[in-house]
Amino acid sequence: MEKTLGVGLAAWLLLVVLPGGHAGEPSGARALVDRAIRATGGEAKLERFRAATWKARGARHEMNRTVTFTGEFAAQMPDRTRAAVEGEANGQAFKMVFVLKGDQGWLQVNGNTSELTEEQLAEEKEDLYAENLTQLVPLKGPGMRLTLLNEMPVNGRDAVGLQASRKNHRDLQLYFDKQSGLLVKKARTVKGLAGKDVTEETFYTGYKEFAGLQIPTRVTITRNGKPFAETETSDYQLAEKLDDSLFEKP
Repeated sequence: MEKTLGVGLAAWLLLVVLPGGHAGEPSGARALVDRAIRATGGEAKLERFRAATWKARGARHEMNRTVTFTGEFAAQMPDRTRAAVEGEANGQAFKMVFVLKGDQGWLQVNGNTSELTEEQLAEEKEDLYAENLTQLVPLKGPGMRLTLLNEMPVNGRDAVGLQASRKNHRDLQLYFDKQSGLLVKKARTVKGLAGKDVTEETFYTGYKEFAGLQIPTRVTITRNGKPFAETETSDYQLAEKLDDSLFEKP
């Protein structure tokens, strides 16, 4: 239970007509990022609100079972996140608290707390790195290489995309609705339960405005094309900074 629920939990937390440019042209990719930032609410607001709390309910599908859950979540970008979850797996109820705090991480299941293994910690940190890039402004950071991708349909609508590459991190593909400019899909390679690489695709829908920012309230995740998880959020509260005590060892 502990390993199954812990690996990849951070993935639950959270998320055009280009002015010239061709596939692979950096200036076109930068223009796409700038348009997405404006559509989401602007760089000033995205930079100001680097933290949030919210509630969510959903399900996760793996190992021929479905785990249903409700929970309260918090994130302080770029390196802290917390999830307090209650749910049911195979008819058994469970309570879980997950905390990632920089280079430290813990998982508590039914009152028993353990530190993340080195492999789990590395994967969760990579998850949070990818989630941080969906905040868009970090895509403009130093050392980031952006490459335009071909257009493709996402959720039945035309979308344009880019690949974000940075040393010591896995490549990440982001797709934006061609009409609205909002983020609609994230694709990347992750480690599955067996430790093998799998293709994970995350789809963002149900955008609503919170404190002037457009936030997706429904997230659906597939792995190797098969349903993996879906969540619906509520009570979303943006903040400039959360109390450090929220990210202490449970």
